[in-house]
Parts: sequence; structure tokens; C-alpha cells
Amino acid sequence: MVNFEAHEVPFSFDQPETVFAPLANVLQQVLNEPRTRTIIGKLFHSAFPVLIIDHHEPRARYLARLLMSMNYQPVIAANALEAFTLFLQRSIVPFALILGQEDSSNRLFVHRLVQQAGQKYGWEVPVICLRIAATGKRSSQALWPSAVPQTPFPQQPLEQEHSSRSTQTPNTSPLPSPEAAPWNSGPQTPLPPSELDNSLHGHAQPRTSPLAATNPSGHLVPMGNSRIQPGAGESGEGKPPTSEKKISLVGHDLGRYEIISQIGSDTSSNTYLVYDRLREQQVALKAVQVGSIPYYLMEGTEEEANLFQIEQDLLEPFENPHILHPMKIGKSYVSGAPFIYKTMTYYAEGSLAQWLMQYSGSKLFSPPEVAHIIGQLAEVLQAMHDRNITYQNFKLSNLLLLRPASEMRQLHLLLTDMAIPQDGSFLPRMPEAFPFVAPERWDGQVLPASDQYGLAALAYELLTGRPPFQGSSEHIMKHLHQNMPLQPPAMFNPALPPFVNRVLMHALSKKPEDRFASVTLFAWTFQRYCS
Repeated sequence: MVNFEAHEVPFSFDQPETVFAPLANVLQQVLNEPRTRTIIGKLFHSAFPVLIIDHHEPRARYLARLLMSMNYQPVIAANALEAFTLFLQRSIVPFALILGQEDSSNRLFVHRLVQQAGQKYGWEVPVICLRIAATGKRSSQALWPSAVPQTPFPQQPLEQEHSSRSTQTPNTSPLPSPEAAPWNSGPQTPLPPSELDNSLHGHAQPRTSPLAATNPSGHLVPMGNSRIQPGAGESGEGKPPTSEKKISLVGHDLGRYEIISQIGSDTSSNTYLVYDRLREQQVALKAVQVGSIPYYLMEGTEEEANLFQIEQDLLEPFENPHILHPMKIGKSYVSGAPFIYKTMTYYAEGSLAQWLMQYSGSKLFSPPEVAHIIGQLAEVLQAMHDRNITYQNFKLSNLLLLRPASEMRQLHLLLTDMAIPQDGSFLPRMPEAFPFVAPERWDGQVLPASDQYGLAALAYELLTGRPPFQGSSEHIMKHLHQNMPLQPPAMFNPALPPFVNRVLMHALSKKPEDRFASVTLFAWTFQRYCS
């Protein structure tokens, strides 16, 4: 774990002007250091973005205006996870970072941001911690990032709608071998951008020229603020409607790709079997009509740097045999409509959904059979979680078969179509995905434990022949996941061993902190009692 020296400046709401000189001095010292001048000239040019991590809106906005008066370019993030997400998406490389809140969840992501900025760009981001004085008192406390444990923390939610909900009654009997404490999370209060201060959130041109952060594809990505739109968990509420009717590409060409047939579809995209004239082979191509992408997914990104490019960038470090990587990312026009697309290896055996229709019928699979694929998927999910990435897009059609198999023990599965963006605003709109959406995700919370819930829901369905909850609409499914007690899987499959029953109930707890500490621990415990 990277170590760094944090600068300290005072801040008091009784005398907020006292922060100006110390803050200006720290930033000027960074500018004047001879060893940093070359990097500064190459990386920042004429714009010097300063990232403010603070959920306290008045203080954050005051600091932002102060920085603008000094010709720095402020960007506000409600918490460290949001800041780290902006950095991962190449939306910002901070010249400096200001911490204005006491939150243990900040520690890991601040350290990761500083570490990766050094590794990727050779820039040691200076960290400035505010020493906050209580109003009307002279006592103060510095908000210092303390030592970070080596075990991974969960992603903290970027935004959470507070609602009262009934929770599942905990099982007081001992669970089999959950040796690590569950990850905990707490709600964060976001900073709602106002019309007056849109420039602080990347929606308007700042006074200085903006930093052009370059992503690996060479396209420029303007600084912006990734935020969940209100009502992210409600059907059609708070989301701008799609502006164009989807166009089928069957019979058209996209550059070197000849569209043969449509093999899949969801609310915003179609997947096609195509012939790649350059490779002289068939591949799969997923195309999204840009006008049909919800506005909240495209806001703050250049059209060139499309959602598939972000997915490719996030998956690039992985060499896991259970991840399907995009092969090529592109953009084209058909009938005057812009499309973004990605190509992938075509697997003729199709998805787990198709395999189940062909081989299972009304069969209930045994725990050892199910444990085989749960272990595969948990391995790749844990690899993602270790890199601060969540999958969030469970459905049977997103689990592809690498090769033919007549038995579940022979299946080799591939995960495809991870959630983009990674800020909690992604919620699948297809009914086949609703059984796997964790309770917190309907309200915009995204945690590694949410993927654990989706994986446990898959195991539940394979063992019982039915998903944990069944409903006819998105609104009903949200209510069921968040409020209704889960029926033990043994009610539908009495042959299940008692410990397997309890392990699944534990992984499907309403509260993420009540689940297993990691998806690996869930899979290990499940496999242990399935053998």
C-alpha cells in the first residue's frame, strides 16, 4: 500500500477565510518543486484540477469557489469511491486532492487513487486534509487518512434513497464457517448540482481551459460528475425517455461486418451474428443505437469514448478464463442513426438459459452440480472485486457456454456484458434480470455483496427450479426483494441438506452487511457443504 504525506490546513465556519492562505501556499509549493515541473507541464498543461472529496455541501462549494479564484479547476466528489470512479473512467487526473470529511471508507480509495496516479502517470498527488473546527469552539480534529488494512473494503454507495423497509429475520443458529466479518457499508449524502454551480460538477466550461484526460483509445474525455439519477430504482421515474426507436441492422453492413441475423436483444441493444470479412470468420456483434441510450449513461462523456470502450478498459487487466473480452470497439451510421458496437467471439452453444431449456426440463440440479458453476463464477467475481469492479448484470442469457456440454458438471461459463457505468446508476430493465437484483441496488447502492446476492439467487433457482422471488413488473420485484421474507429453498426442494439451505439464506440476506464477507467465502462455504 502506498504511503504519502498529507498536508493539513485549518477550516472553520466561524472564520472560513483563514483557509485561503494555507491552501494557496500548499498548492504553490507543489507548483514550485523542481522535480514536478516536467510532469506538470506534460500532464496538466494550463488546467490544474483539484479534486474535493466532501459530502458537506456548503464547505465543498466554498472551497470550490476559493479554488476558482486562484485559477484552479475544482471538481467535487461526494465520497472517495465517487472520486476513484472518476479517475478509473479517465474523467480526471487530479493535480491535488482535498479531504473534507471524516469517513473510514475514504481511506482505501484515497490510497488507491494516489497509488494508481503514481503508477499510471508518474504523478504523486498531494493530499490536503482539512482540520475542521467545531462551530463556536476552538477544538479541532484533523481528517487524516490513517493506515489502510490489506483486506479489501467494499465499494461504498454513491447515493442511497432512505426508505423504511422490513428486513429478513436473522438466523440465530451458527452458520457454517463464516470466518471473516461481513463487509459493512453506510449511506453517503451526495452533492446535488445546482444551476448556479454546474461548472463545479463538470456540466459547464470552467474559467480555465479544462483538463483533457486521455483514455487508452486516444479520445478525450471531459471532466464530469458521475451521479445516479433520482428514482434510479423506479420504473420510468426520474429517467429521461429514450429519444429514438431502435433500428434493426439485419441486412446492413457495419464496415467490415456483414450482419447475418439477430441472436439477442434487450431494452437498448441488439446482438447479431455477423461475418467479419477481415478475419474471415463469424463473430458476435452487440450494437447500441446512441439515441436509445438513456441520457444518464451518456452525460459527461464524449460520443467517441463510448460505453463499450469503458468496458474494454476495465476488463483489459483480466486474464480470467471466465470473462468474455470485447474484441473490437467501433462506431458507425445506419440510415442516418449513429451506433456504437463491440464484437466478441461467437459461441455457437449459446447461453446458460438456452442450455437449461434444452437439457434440464423440470429437473432440479443437485448441490454438487450447482457448486461446480458457482465456484467458476465466484472466482471471476472476486477478481473483479479485488480491482474495485462489480458485475451487476446477472441473467441467464449473460452466462455463455465455452463448449458443448450435456451435464452441468461439464459446463465452462463466461461472464459477458458487465455493468457500465460503475457508479450505481446501472439497473437492468429486462424482466429476466430482476430475480438477481439485490435489495440495495434498486436504490442505487452498488457493493461487492450485491454480486454475491445475484450469484446466490442463481444457485437458488438451479436448486429449486424457481427464482427467489417472482413478479410481473419491476415495481413488484423491487418490493419483493426489499421487503418480503425469502422462502427457504428447502421448501421447494426438501432433499437439500440443512447447511446448504442456511448458506443460501445467509447470502440472500436483505442487508448487504449480513451476507458473507466476500463472494469467495460464500462459494467456499457453499461448496464445502455440497460435497
